[in-house]
Amino acid sequence: MSLLSIAKSPRLFWLLFVGVSFLALFLLWKFDPATAGFFPPCIFYEATDLYCPGCGATRACDALVAGEINQAFGYNPLFIVCFPFVIFFLMRSLWSGVVKNEKFEIHHRFSKYILVFAIVVVAFGVVRNLPFDGLLWMTP
Repeated sequence: MSLLSIAKSPRLFWLLFVGVSFLALFLLWKFDPATAGFFPPCIFYEATDLYCPGCGATRACDALVAGEINQAFGYNPLFIVCFPFVIFFLMRSLWSGVVKNEKFEIHHRFSKYILVFAIVVVAFGVVRNLPFDGLLWMTP
């Protein structure tokens, strides 16, 4: 089966996504991202020594798998605040894809919310790198 046929079948795509997600959860449960060498580093941080908006998200997921919500918030507060919304939209897409075998398309009325979210993510990425002591809680 080719990747093109997987991309054309929403049901197959989402079942593959669920399988990969369970594999990722297992790896996070079994291994510590801070010490295991196979978790990918942040390319943006490696190149610039600045934290990207996603820096700390892997460690935050690891802390969530372990049930440590406060520690997860310390790694990446934006990720933890957005996590319930991401899960909601993933489950909505998963339902459309697996049960109905339909592609989930985002309605144009959501474009303004996506734009606001993109602005918040960029602002978070800038603010978390400012050299003020009061902002140290935003660094992973």
